Amino acid sequence: MSSSLIIKSSSSDIILSFLCKSNKPKPSAAKFPNRMVLCSLSRSSPITLSKSSSVRDLVSSLGHTIVDWAKDCDSHGNDEEEEEEEEEASITVICVRVEPNFAFPWKMEQEEGCRSGFIVSGRKVLTSAGAVDLHQEVKLKKGNCDVWYTATVLSVAFDTDLAILTVNDDKFWKGVKPLEFGDMPAPGEKITVTGYPHGADYVSVIKGCVSGVGMKRYAISEADLPAFEVKVAWNLGKVGGPVFNGRGKCVGMILQHEDDKVGVVPAESIKHFIQDFDKNGAYTGLPILGIKWQKMESSSFRLFMKMGHDQQGVLITEVMPNYPEFEILKPYDIILSIDGISINNDGTVPFQEGQRIEFSYLIAQKYKGDKIVIRVLRDAKIHELTTQLPTHKQFVPANITGMPPQYYIIGGFVFTTLSIPYLQAVDGRYGGYEIPEEDKVFSQAFYEERVVLCQVLKADITIGYDGVDSVQNQVLVTFNDKPVKGLKSLVSMVDSCDEEFLKFTLENNNNTSAIIRYFSSRASVRDAISSLGERLLDWAEDLEADDDGEHEPENILQLYAVVEVLCIKPEPDFSSPWEREQQVSYGTGLIVSGRRVLTTARSVDHHTLVKLKKRNCDTRYNATVLAIAPECDLAMLAVHDDEFWKGVKPVEFGDMPSPGEKVIITGYRNDSYYLSLMTARVSRLGMTRNSFWGNKLLAFQNKKASLVRCLFDVEF
Repeated sequence: MSSSLIIKSSSSDIILSFLCKSNKPKPSAAKFPNRMVLCSLSRSSPITLSKSSSVRDLVSSLGHTIVDWAKDCDSHGNDEEEEEEEEEASITVICVRVEPNFAFPWKMEQEEGCRSGFIVSGRKVLTSAGAVDLHQEVKLKKGNCDVWYTATVLSVAFDTDLAILTVNDDKFWKGVKPLEFGDMPAPGEKITVTGYPHGADYVSVIKGCVSGVGMKRYAISEADLPAFEVKVAWNLGKVGGPVFNGRGKCVGMILQHEDDKVGVVPAESIKHFIQDFDKNGAYTGLPILGIKWQKMESSSFRLFMKMGHDQQGVLITEVMPNYPEFEILKPYDIILSIDGISINNDGTVPFQEGQRIEFSYLIAQKYKGDKIVIRVLRDAKIHELTTQLPTHKQFVPANITGMPPQYYIIGGFVFTTLSIPYLQAVDGRYGGYEIPEEDKVFSQAFYEERVVLCQVLKADITIGYDGVDSVQNQVLVTFNDKPVKGLKSLVSMVDSCDEEFLKFTLENNNNTSAIIRYFSSRASVRDAISSLGERLLDWAEDLEADDDGEHEPENILQLYAVVEVLCIKPEPDFSSPWEREQQVSYGTGLIVSGRRVLTTARSVDHHTLVKLKKRNCDTRYNATVLAIAPECDLAMLAVHDDEFWKGVKPVEFGDMPSPGEKVIITGYRNDSYYLSLMTARVSRLGMTRNSFWGNKLLAFQNKKASLVRCLFDVEF
């Protein structure tokens, strides 16, 4: 069912420090000043020892260590010189960027980030795509040089998390020696990981070994790409640093890390990116085979699909629309080989040194427009089919490739492009951000640009439709009964419309419908935006005035009725119900009359142990859960220890506040010893839906709260 919105219209030199200053928003976000953070390199730190013998022992021990390492790498050349070269190839990337907010696309927040990088042949500097995302200015600095050189971003590949930079000043390139690439290392092979630890101004050289090689989905990629993992002594925390083998060759770039494992983009993927840029003058994207598949390891399944005893392959379960393969491949085809390379029943193909890797590796080595020959088994007959590889057409977030999210406001309704970052930014229909197969509207967005109504601004012209349960986060299907093919299309259609009314039709799986009120003229839209801006300014002034005022003593006395709630619970996994992970959570409770404590239902949900702690007391008391009301998110607790109740004063309840009335919000921050208070004003009263249940209950909402000054941050 659709929803309708109708509005009336009318060398050491190679060690670099990297500075990146990214895009600032328009004057509306000018409150964030330009900031540059400079990073200097310290080659070594002084060491002070108490006795001369300690110095001799240290030097002797260090000598043995160097000799042992040299023995390990003797067959590969002089490692001492190579290690120095490895250090000198690392650079630091510091970026001050304006981070987009995909749920509220008009909001931009400035933040800093730090990355590493290194110099390669062709007067190029390689770093991660995230290091220069949303950049405005990029600067590089060599290790023993105080001069900052302006850099140009030549190409960015977000799907492989790589970026190529260059410097036009010839002085920058004097005396530098580019890194040389090596082959993909084998599992167990020793490597050296380099980079700048988070917040440090020195390059770290950490030795480790390769723990695994295979196909991996990168952080922002929707495709599986070659990668390998390495185990190191500790977390570098710096994406973009080079990784070396025992022969001093660069075998990859640090991608991401978790615990003691560091993901690495292999050198062959880096060379693929560079060659694509050199050949086409731009990055053309990764090719992809537009299918879904499953393994054929079951012998019974192979017999059922009429496979011969000597045949192996994988089964196609779905062919994606808008791909060339859609015309030649069919579900239940069995892919036997690609370009003459046979595919095993487990979906792997031969790899280096007797290893095997997922067959998508064959596609990852190709370029956009390359042709491949696919040998398939269909109805017990073998067919050889040729197709041309396109780039990835699933809706990878186009609006994060170096640009802030685009949006369009009309009549108080904010439209933006549906994307993965948008789904990740909103806490709505898909908590895990995976699109259900049966959701047609959102599934179609994988193959074409779709527009979503992301926000409904509070204004007179949106009365009745400013709640999240009505039209927010729904996909726009048509405008004035004509299909909308993207955000630019919507803007063009609205601007050229000369009809009396503007009709927006929305659709989702909830089968909800709504009709927006009519408006007298297009001028009302401008008035709504202007009125909204004035209200926000008035609200900010009210909060500032509130913080300068005095607070009533009785409000402070009520704080003794606020307690900290600690709950130990085995958190259930509803997708794997046999698995349970014990967690500790913290919440806030309120002492009421009758020796009872009120808290939220979710604070004690699935509890095994609940403890309460009063202000100015170090003792935690065991509590009993008397009742839970999930429909209103409330729980009632009791403490049987009389010591807990000594000196306590239950809170006294008041009447429902009126809209505009000032309130003070109290609570304990998660795992904090501080009781925080915030001032706010009631924005509205009414019935609202609780997150636990579908029932609507009486509630009131507050405007954005502001933290009360230190007087009200009370330490235990």
